[in-house]
Amino acid sequence: PLHEVRHVTTDAASGIYVLQSTSPHLLHFDKNGSYVGTIGGEGSGPGEFQTPFRMGWRADTLWVADQATSRVSLFVTGTHSRDFTFRTSSQSSWYGPLTPAGLLSGNAAFSIASAPSAFIADGRVSTLPLLAVSEAGEQLAEIGQLTVDGVVVEVSADEGNTTWYVKPPFSQGSLWGVAPDGSY
Repeated sequence: PLHEVRHVTTDAASGIYVLQSTSPHLLHFDKNGSYVGTIGGEGSGPGEFQTPFRMGWRADTLWVADQATSRVSLFVTGTHSRDFTFRTSSQSSWYGPLTPAGLLSGNAAFSIASAPSAFIADGRVSTLPLLAVSEAGEQLAEIGQLTVDGVVVEVSADEGNTTWYVKPPFSQGSLWGVAPDGSY
């Protein structure tokens, strides 16, 4: 059974691909919903995932962004084609590593900078840059800003001895996307 579905996409033949947050691989179903197989698997090798969290299509190539490995894996007709990993951070010391969020035209990755939840909750960070990053990890351009005001709140328990940072239900957040041709 499907559970904790994180992302769903379809191919040109109406095949259905499902990414679950509790699984290190993608599930593939035909257009009638019959199970076809899996793509990828758990690990850090070529075509493997640790925390896959977004996927999509660029022509006949399925791309899968893995948050833990800062990598985008490419698959053609269900077979692993190649990966590209980038390690870079934005200019500000408040921002952490970039998270690949998609594939742009020219094999650049669409990336989101990260920041500590405490900085978002207390207002020190209210926007995060959306960036185009090359395969070599070079920042090509800032293509927008992701508003994060109010998307993380601080929750204290045990008379202030324990603190969690959580996303409130139904919080407002920015919408963004990449067109099928890789434009933004």
